[in-house]
Amino acid sequence: TPNTDGSYRVFHIVLNLTEADKAKIANREFVDFKNKEQVTELANMDLSSLSQRTSCTPEYYSYPIPCADANYRHLPGESCQLSGTSGAAYWGTGVFWNC
Repeated sequence: TPNTDGSYRVFHIVLNLTEADKAKIANREFVDFKNKEQVTELANMDLSSLSQRTSCTPEYYSYPIPCADANYRHLPGESCQLSGTSGAAYWGTGVFWNC
């Protein structure tokens, strides 16, 4: 929702995930993001087009990140020679605000 002056606060959020967290995401398991986020406020963003909105709701998306094997590009859950390494496929998670 907007601030009292009609402006909005904007944040850039980075999740610091361990390999174990990534493996859980790849297996469609729950990952607790508490204490794993880095939040930076982005100042002086012109979001005047949002001033007509009265509320925003978060929408959560998971999306597959293929493995680093350029010949095959396996998806999470598929057999891959890179399983268990940093090049393995995993599930990415994004939070987008619908305003």
